[in-house]
Amino acid sequence: MPSTHKKVIVRKMDRDSVSGYVSPEQFVHEGKLELLNTAGNVVAMDLREIKGVYFVREFGDSESLTRKTFTSRPRSDPQDFHIASTIRRAVGTAALQG
Repeated sequence: MPSTHKKVIVRKMDRDSVSGYVSPEQFVHEGKLELLNTAGNVVAMDLREIKGVYFVREFGDSESLTRKTFTSRPRSDPQDFHIASTIRRAVGTAALQG
């Protein structure tokens, strides 16, 4: 397979996931995501059925794509607050520029 195809895991609204390959330049065509699944079949999925498309290095456990949360509240240190604020501003600025 050419190196232009990228590995993805597509998470659908019904919590099902599909692993496969997409062409990054044009994987959305006429409101559908076109994916070559791991069995070698071309699958077209309606964008309304898709919750997220994750570009991955390996097709490991798709459960690792779920949200991670703290088991307890992080320590409240003024320096930590300053660092978190700086990161939030940097991420916000990068999102606006990107």
